[in-house]
Amino acid sequence: MIPLGIANVQLDLPGHGYSEGERAYATHYSHWVDDIFQLLEAIAGGGFTSPAAGKFSLSKGQLEQLKTVPIFLSGESLGGGLSLFTGLTLYDRQHALLPRFKGVCLMAPAIQGNPPPAPVVAFLRYVVAPVIPKWQIPNALESVKNPTQVWKTEEDRAKADRDQWGNPGALGWGHNMKFNMGLNMMDMVGVVYSRLSDVKFPFLIMHDPGDAIVQFGPARELMEKAATPKDDPRARELKEMDGWLHDLLTNCPDLIIGHLTDWIVYQINRA
Repeated sequence: MIPLGIANVQLDLPGHGYSEGERAYATHYSHWVDDIFQLLEAIAGGGFTSPAAGKFSLSKGQLEQLKTVPIFLSGESLGGGLSLFTGLTLYDRQHALLPRFKGVCLMAPAIQGNPPPAPVVAFLRYVVAPVIPKWQIPNALESVKNPTQVWKTEEDRAKADRDQWGNPGALGWGHNMKFNMGLNMMDMVGVVYSRLSDVKFPFLIMHDPGDAIVQFGPARELMEKAATPKDDPRARELKEMDGWLHDLLTNCPDLIIGHLTDWIVYQINRA
């Protein structure tokens, strides 16, 4: 990506990766979006002065350039849903960075949840979560923890098994989801799914139709319902990544980065 002049800036959400906070926990999904905006404003909006540039290994000249370049959002799974949500929020707020926002690249995006029956959700939301929000969801209700449905190789599954919170040097979670985290994810994707027709910006989706973790159907619904202009054949693009399972960035990184950079360069040149 660097030879093409594309800067890739990432963040760890609170409680994830190197970030502080209760591990794998969220009080409200809006905090995730606020953090993304804080990063966007700091990097692309000139929110940091040159003394702070060292925190990002960026020179003053690079920071000046980043104040003018086009902006794309990208994410996988929960990050894909968050990218859509952030794009919608840029429009809702009529944010100063909106004119430079050119689209989103989504990998197996969480656009619609797969919750248990409504009475169970209500019980969890109003009875269980207020009392034990940080407890882990029992196996009977946990639907996304199956390594063979996420990673293709035994080597990657073994790496994920070692990268479980509590193991020396581990940064991943690797355990069942916590009640409040699960509810926040469900609520966020619920909002995103209800607003597919509000999506006005270009998007690229990469998703395995056989993904057993995040449903593929909502990706097709986004293609059909989005208000993205139809005059450009690549303004709404869906690449079916057959057989690559859920974690596309791990399972086929070269393919994903190739599709992503090709689409971004196309959108930049078209503008």
